[in-house]
Amino acid sequence: MSIDMRQFNGLVSIGVFAYNEEIFIKRMLDSLVKQRGFNTIVKEVLVFTGGSDDETNAIVGKYVDIDNRITLHVTQGRRGKAYDINQFVIRASGEYLVMNNGDTLLDPDSLLELIAPFSNPEIGMTGGRSIPLNDYKEFMGKVSFWLWQLHHQVCLINPKMGEIVSWRASIVKGLDVKTSVDEALIECTVKDNGYKVEYAPKAIVYNYGPKKVSDFIKQRRRIFCGHFKLKHECRYSVSTISLKRILKASWRSGIMKHLCVFCGIATLEIIARLAGVIDYLLHRDHSIWNIAATTKSFDDEEATFDDHGKRDEE
Repeated sequence: MSIDMRQFNGLVSIGVFAYNEEIFIKRMLDSLVKQRGFNTIVKEVLVFTGGSDDETNAIVGKYVDIDNRITLHVTQGRRGKAYDINQFVIRASGEYLVMNNGDTLLDPDSLLELIAPFSNPEIGMTGGRSIPLNDYKEFMGKVSFWLWQLHHQVCLINPKMGEIVSWRASIVKGLDVKTSVDEALIECTVKDNGYKVEYAPKAIVYNYGPKKVSDFIKQRRRIFCGHFKLKHECRYSVSTISLKRILKASWRSGIMKHLCVFCGIATLEIIARLAGVIDYLLHRDHSIWNIAATTKSFDDEEATFDDHGKRDEE
């Protein structure tokens, strides 16, 4: 890969958002500081720990002691991710902001791939590709794998930002703290300001999807509630809310060859979307996330952050 990063030297601020991530935060930060170009283009890394009461702060503190560009910001109590993002926007001094969660892992070139599209002045925001590390032998592992395959197929034609994103700092001054879909709201703001968003499929981020049906629905209903709110109150629809696009992506992805899995995912998505609509109509607040606990642990039998790899369809 040939990317000239000289125009971005020292201009990137990274925000890492974590809540009780003692299991993952070390691996995440290790993958971050080992990014190609990290020492050149990154001005600062701000880690927000959102009321964590485990060992997350202590682990991050060790990185703060090693690299003075890394700082720890402890929010007293849980005030929601959007609140911490606003603090990041206020405190960051880079021209380009990168947002990532503390329970992920990055490919070595993910940061460069995410930043490179900004060479085009029309691009205001970029988003990477998520690949789950769940055990494909399990039903929920198949659900996570194919869900993100569908997301990938949609984004190749109609980008929708998620998991790891970057944007020009001059565009976004702050978010509604009641949002439960921060990336989508940033995407909306970027487009409202006349910029384009671009999908960066080689900016790969690994994570874990829910391992229980109940956690899947809990996570997805929060997301759909946020998307419906964005659609009806801001007149903005993310590309993945379109059933027509999802069906076309399903055909392109090959999931139709796995009919039972497809029907299972469709059923869970319908339930979650209906629950999200009800939550929106009842004005339920999802800004402080009800954590899907099974996304915060892994078993020895599963792929781990230490032996991750690009997973092909099985």
